[in-house]
Amino acid sequence: MTDQPASPTRRSHLRTPRQRTGIRWAAALAVSTIALTGCGSDTTTTGSGSSDPSDPTFQLGDFVVTLDRPSIPSGKVTINARNDGGEDHELVIVRADAVSDLPTKADGSVDEDKIAEADRRGEIEDVRADQTKSGTFELEPGTYVAFCNLVDEMGSGMMGGGQTPSTMMGGGTGTGHVHFALGMHQLLTVT
Repeated sequence: MTDQPASPTRRSHLRTPRQRTGIRWAAALAVSTIALTGCGSDTTTTGSGSSDPSDPTFQLGDFVVTLDRPSIPSGKVTINARNDGGEDHELVIVRADAVSDLPTKADGSVDEDKIAEADRRGEIEDVRADQTKSGTFELEPGTYVAFCNLVDEMGSGMMGGGQTPSTMMGGGTGTGHVHFALGMHQLLTVT
């Protein structure tokens, strides 16, 4: 027998139980992220002005929504939401023949829970001031409404221009701007 120490066994391919658990969690998170990305619309964020100019663009201003073209072709369509206003906005797209067809709550916002799942096309959320976000939507020919359904929370008191919180809401009874009630909606024709 020699007094040489035994050579260490190479185990670099084996992991501790803690490392194996961490790898499993990371794999589960990756699979979940991929699965959820396939649901609804796909949304990406870009800096101001860096979206594809050939894609339809909705301009979101403070209490106005406009589209840069008269109609959008059917199929899988990438749509840009560009916020030129000073407040945060969102763009929700639902199938409806008229703005008045959308169910509303007492505060004047759209009751999205009462819109049939088959009529919901998706939304681009959290579009900050001076930001453009894009979403990909599957659209069949027909008429849609694109709108912002945010309700801002504001403190009590005058809002400027002699308006109280309830009159700024477009006739609602809450304490902030109801973007939809203030005119943030646009009919959309898909051909």
